[in-house]
Amino acid sequence: MKGFYLIDLSHNREQKKKLKVGITAAQIVMKYGGKKASDFDMDEIREFWKYEEPYPTLDYFIKYAKINVIKWFIKRHIKSSDEIWTADFIQGLATNTKVKVSDNHYTCLEWYGNENLVNLMKLCPFGGKVHHHRRRKTSNKIGRNRWSDVPALHMDYQEGSISYIAGVFAGGQLNQGGSLVKYKGNAVDYIKKLGIPIEKETRDNIIFISPLWPALFSKWMPVEVRSKWVDLEEAKGATNYAAILWKTYIGTNFISNQLPYLKSRRSIYYNYKCKEGAMRKLEMLRIEKGLTGLHNRIGEVVKILKKEKQ
Repeated sequence: MKGFYLIDLSHNREQKKKLKVGITAAQIVMKYGGKKASDFDMDEIREFWKYEEPYPTLDYFIKYAKINVIKWFIKRHIKSSDEIWTADFIQGLATNTKVKVSDNHYTCLEWYGNENLVNLMKLCPFGGKVHHHRRRKTSNKIGRNRWSDVPALHMDYQEGSISYIAGVFAGGQLNQGGSLVKYKGNAVDYIKKLGIPIEKETRDNIIFISPLWPALFSKWMPVEVRSKWVDLEEAKGATNYAAILWKTYIGTNFISNQLPYLKSRRSIYYNYKCKEGAMRKLEMLRIEKGLTGLHNRIGEVVKILKKEKQ
């Protein structure tokens, strides 16, 4: 292909050394959080320098460990080994915030209120700083929160994966009674793309959905927050949605708790009995509740959960 060519670095010792500095610096900031080049220290360099050749001097390391270089290495060479805190999950969480991008800094997330997001960010195993500003008792203003210096936000990710959707749902906020989950920001548009029924929507683009939907994806959320989405006594529409999903993607042999909020076969046949039959009633509810256009990922998750419970 004309227009460009690749430089062979295999025999260029100086260029190879610079590459090693970039990879090492990327690992350091992933663990300890974003920092200026001048803030690196020799202990951190020794921790992550995994090469046979001696590690470079601090001055040399600082000279070539620039933020734009480190972000490049993170995107192309760093992958999360954590089963929950993947790049996809983190980016899904970010849809519930305002994303601030800068060439000279690491990406930062900002949001108002939502204590759930604050608690989630504190669980992240990667480096970053959570700035939590609570509402003052003497003020009606909602506190602005930030998650800054988070190099993990620069990892390459796949939008639309199960982990990504779990992140979107995990960032929601339960209302006081636990009957609905509140979402705003870019998460709203994404949830609508999934075909999820919206129980309530405000003029300022805030939506409320049933807790059933985040509960479905709770397996792909941190252990510390999974239980908050399930077994809510007032979860709006949850038992209806669970029964409809099971019939749509699995069949009519309902088994209690195979899905969050799914009742036993006996209960379902009793609760939905009508002249046309319980299964016909569920099909009518599927249409009535707007579940005919659900994204394929929903059915995929239902089948995964069913298989794991066998």
